[in-house]
Amino acid sequence: MKIILPADFQDISLDQYQQWHKGLDKFKGIALFTDVDLRKASVTAIDKAHEHLSELMQDEDPRFFKVVKHKDIDYGFINDWDKLTGGEWIDIENYSKDLVSNAHKIMSILYRPIERLYLDKYSIVPYEGTNDDLKDVPASWFLGAMVFFCESETEYLNNIQQSLMEIAQQMISPKDGGGTV
Repeated sequence: MKIILPADFQDISLDQYQQWHKGLDKFKGIALFTDVDLRKASVTAIDKAHEHLSELMQDEDPRFFKVVKHKDIDYGFINDWDKLTGGEWIDIENYSKDLVSNAHKIMSILYRPIERLYLDKYSIVPYEGTNDDLKDVPASWFLGAMVFFCESETEYLNNIQQSLMEIAQQMISPKDGGGTV
């Protein structure tokens, strides 16, 4: 008996990713990805299936997209952080406390249906609260959004460090070209 499983991390939905990370036993973990009756499968096939899924989960492949299409709806990533509302901020803060379990809710804050699109510019619908609409998107999209934040934080910290170094150099450099500090 063959157990058909996702071949690539891109084939794993966000919901499957969340369920897997709840620490399910081997059989329930495999059952997330196949309709095969595991009671009829060989122990060897079950072990290989679990090993394959464990490798996929270790080889996460984040993919960040500003615009995604899901169920014939175009969703856009928040593109104007200056207009982030208090509700969005509070919900992101609260849901980030249990990141994986709340990944679909975080996605519904970060990605919302596009109202208007012109070339590469778009506006998204106003925030009305979270939903479960993006539970079945690829898990890689969620991880890509998280990588976006990590890279943004790193860039921000590097820019601050560079700015502070420039300020420090200005403060210790002689202003009139002569003398010592």
